[in-house]
Amino acid sequence: ALCNAESLDEYIAHGAIPWKKEGDVLLIAVSNPQDSLLEIWLHRNYGNNWRCVMTSPHDIRIAVARLFEARLT
Repeated sequence: ALCNAESLDEYIAHGAIPWKKEGDVLLIAVSNPQDSLLEIWLHRNYGNNWRCVMTSPHDIRIAVARLFEARLT
């Protein structure tokens, strides 16, 4: 419910995907915190109430593939 197919390319490009909500805070799984446009993208799409948690690029790819399998095939 936190992810949408329209943002699929952005999840892949930024190596980031919404993971879960903790109260009012959205946790974003991020594999590339050095992405210079990541924070801009996060603010544009999620406002100010988010926090990043680190994960591997592999985990992002697996999550995207699982969530959007039908669209990717």
